[in-house]
Formats: sequence, C-alpha cells, structure tokens
Amino acid sequence: MAEEEPVRRLGVVPAPFPGEAFVSWVDTVAASLRVSRAAALRTLGLPGSASFSTHQFHLSPAQLEGLRRRTGLRPAQVERMLFGFYAPTVLPQLAEDNGRVGHVDEGRHQE
Repeated sequence: MAEEEPVRRLGVVPAPFPGEAFVSWVDTVAASLRVSRAAALRTLGLPGSASFSTHQFHLSPAQLEGLRRRTGLRPAQVERMLFGFYAPTVLPQLAEDNGRVGHVDEGRHQE
C-alpha cells in the first residue's frame, strides 16, 4: 500500500467574507499566493481549472477534510460558500456552524 503524502497547512489563509462564493474565495487564495486559479486549486488539494464555476463544483467528504486540514476552514463554512450564490428560498437552510476548527479573525486572514 502506498503511503499518503502528509497534508501541509497553508501559512496564511484568507478568511471568507460572510456570503462570499467559493470561486471568489479561491481567487482570493490565488491572489494571496500570487498564483493562477488552477494553481491555487491544486495547492488546496482540489481538482479544477481556471474556467471552473461554482455550479459545476462538488466536494467529496475526503476533499472537504483535505481542505479543512490545509486551511482550517470547517466543512460547513465551505458548504455555505459553495451554495452562497443561491437565493435562500431555493435550497433548504444549511445547519448553523458552531464548530471551531481554526480561528478566524474579524479581518481577512486566518492563521
């Protein structure tokens, strides 16, 4: 059995703004790392290309866990970003996220 490569936590992770869409947050990660969107997705352990759009994007439980380990974002935070572009009446309301995996400051960055 092949040994899995350890997941490295990013040093600085932009905290998502309330209501921010996932694509916007990925672009912010790309800008903070000074890389392309596709390179940011790879850094986050996710598939995708520079032309992906949120409505085409689905994260498996394993990808959500990898993203949590790399960024400290809770799966519920990511799910809100993935569905953030829908009107509240279109989807059932997501469960409130009261967990604390990483500390998110009031500012833009999370450490």
